[in-house]
Amino acid sequence: MLPLTRNGSSRCAFERAGTRVAFALAAFFATGVISSRSAAESAQSRPSPPSVVPPKPLDTSVTYPEGATGDASVVLELTVNEDGTVGAIGRAEGPEPFATSARIAAATWKFAPALRDGKPVRARIRFEARFIGEHLLSPQETSQPPAPAERPAPATTNAAQGPPPEKEPAYSVTVHGQRAAPGGVTVSRVEAQLLPGSFGDPFRAVGALPGVTPVVSLVPLFFLRGAPPGNVGYFIDGIRVPALFHALVGPPVIAPAFIDRVDVYPGSAPARYGRYAGGIIAAETAPTGDALHAEGAITVLDLSGVASTPFDDGRAHVTAAGRLSTTQLTVSKFTNLDVGYWDYQLHADYDVTQHDVLSVFAFGALDFAGDKTNSGLLGSDSPPETGTTQFHRVDLRYDHSFSSGSKFRVATTLGYDRSALQGGTISDLSAAARFELQERLGVSDLLRLGADVDVDGYRLELDPDPTLNFRDATFLFPSRNQFITGAYADLELHPTKAILFRPGVRADVFNSQGITEVGVDPRLAASFAVSRKVRIVHTLGISHQTPNYLPNVPGVEIGGLRGGLQESVQQSAGVEVDFPEDVTASLTGFQQDFFNLSDPLGFSRQATFNADVASLRGTGYAYGAEVMVKRPLTRKLGGILSYTLSRSMRTHENITSLSAFDHTHVASVALSYDLGNRFRIGARGLIESGVPTSHITANGPIFEGDRGPWYLRLDLRVEKRWRLGQKGYWGFLMEVLNATATREVISRTCSIIRCTEAGVGPLVLPNVGVEAGY
Repeated sequence: MLPLTRNGSSRCAFERAGTRVAFALAAFFATGVISSRSAAESAQSRPSPPSVVPPKPLDTSVTYPEGATGDASVVLELTVNEDGTVGAIGRAEGPEPFATSARIAAATWKFAPALRDGKPVRARIRFEARFIGEHLLSPQETSQPPAPAERPAPATTNAAQGPPPEKEPAYSVTVHGQRAAPGGVTVSRVEAQLLPGSFGDPFRAVGALPGVTPVVSLVPLFFLRGAPPGNVGYFIDGIRVPALFHALVGPPVIAPAFIDRVDVYPGSAPARYGRYAGGIIAAETAPTGDALHAEGAITVLDLSGVASTPFDDGRAHVTAAGRLSTTQLTVSKFTNLDVGYWDYQLHADYDVTQHDVLSVFAFGALDFAGDKTNSGLLGSDSPPETGTTQFHRVDLRYDHSFSSGSKFRVATTLGYDRSALQGGTISDLSAAARFELQERLGVSDLLRLGADVDVDGYRLELDPDPTLNFRDATFLFPSRNQFITGAYADLELHPTKAILFRPGVRADVFNSQGITEVGVDPRLAASFAVSRKVRIVHTLGISHQTPNYLPNVPGVEIGGLRGGLQESVQQSAGVEVDFPEDVTASLTGFQQDFFNLSDPLGFSRQATFNADVASLRGTGYAYGAEVMVKRPLTRKLGGILSYTLSRSMRTHENITSLSAFDHTHVASVALSYDLGNRFRIGARGLIESGVPTSHITANGPIFEGDRGPWYLRLDLRVEKRWRLGQKGYWGFLMEVLNATATREVISRTCSIIRCTEAGVGPLVLPNVGVEAGY
């Protein structure tokens, strides 16, 4: 502010300043007028760019495929017509049956059309449909169409042809479906393909879940919540199978393209699954697609391929797949392992009517494996054994659908298993039949009934001069016939929208060598929705199993029912929370009690054909807490964090100690990131506390005291895909298990004089190859 003076000099200064401001304003406006005229004249001399507005989705509802679960992402290329309807539906990137569901739904979608200078024009866009599996909810919740989630996308249009498809989807919609029953965890095929360290196998991806403790980290044999590997049951479409993985290096015996999802029940499983006193790993095959499809891959481990095609105007479908190892040219050349394998799968179905389907599912696998060194895999002093195992299944089934949610299946399965070890062979010729019924009760409740019967003919053939001890072999695996029959029933009840009860019971009768045993297994699972984002889950169940100490070797099962059935009591309680951005978290506490337990691995860390060791019976228990945080791997950044804090104990012959393979801490972190342009990278880290120390006593080994060193492993995965024509693709993949080349200590034994350690590795498994499909 200018100071006021009596002589008026401030007034003169103010007047001069006002004159300068007025002149500056006049010059500014004059320049603006001249500039505006120049700009107008320049604009008239050149054409203005057209005003383009991309299409806007109005109705893009999608139905989650019936019978499918898990997570998936499908990207469609759409042509939106001038009236907002969908014209051409081009390439659909994503797995079946989700791709077919999205393609069918897209034909009915409605958009606000693209505008060019205010006039409707055709436009081509990319649209993503994300299918997210949810926990079991009432039909009122799962049937509601989801609201589309828009993302703004700069799009250009061409009145004649439309714009080229964008690199990233312009719009997306999220569709919610169902997951495993309470107490279970679902691994979808799509997620397994993106999980580092899984080799694209949904079964091997089980190792990234909480409650899972591997016997040896690179070998897909697990203790589930303290239950030994021989007590873990494997099912495919309700068919019991002896193995899910090939020997040692562990690729799947079933092509991932055949698998829709894998449900993992580390504790009490639904009553449909029985005859195992541990956890259950159950796979469901994927519905067949309605389009010609083929894909193949060449890696350093094997050659694999799958092809499917419809027939008879879509009423019939055939899918075939196979795998042949190349490990004798790769792994066997650079390691002490001598391994090889092959497998095959064939699925064909025919729609007799709209509600009746006949189908056949045939699959089988062969493995041979050996160790070139003089030390056994589990640190024993026995010489290594090279053996060949194989199994084959043919399942004939008839499915009838009464209405939505009500259906039944009748099936017959023929099987042949054979294991050839040093000194002889063990085989099993089997036949089984099963009946499954699901009936909807009212709007939201379900009744499930089932019955099955298994007949097995086991045969032992020894060489004239057997390496195996003749007494032990004939005692453990005598030639015999075995008969098992059972039935189950369970209910899925929704007293309110927020409560789910799933009570069930199964009963099985076992008969072998004149001995008959009966097992009655009640089960109960419940889920309580505290809020829309928070659920409390409880499970409780009893399970029975025949004696068996080996981890599911084809044809090899301890003979008869000597010593009676194994029994387990399994219970858990936990809380599940949904967070924004599709992140879910869970905290679960569990307790497992085992009675009349067959577990030489847990008792003594031995897996030999010794009758005294194999006949050991005892008790055991395991307890702990599990944490899992997950974001679907189908998202741009997805991952799974799991952590298990547990203690597993064993008692036999008045000796109580830790289980030989008890790990107090097991943690895993897997991340997958989409870099765009079909380029994805991922990594998984695994860390385990050491195995307990074995102290030799007069009554046998006791596991306690100091532990072996911690084990840290890093797996890496890189995948890049390119288009091949209009519908095809080809890509490059690289996956490395144990990229850190870490040696794993699997036993630590101490005497009065010193302590010694035995381990595996360092073993690094690379898997580099090229894949293609259309």
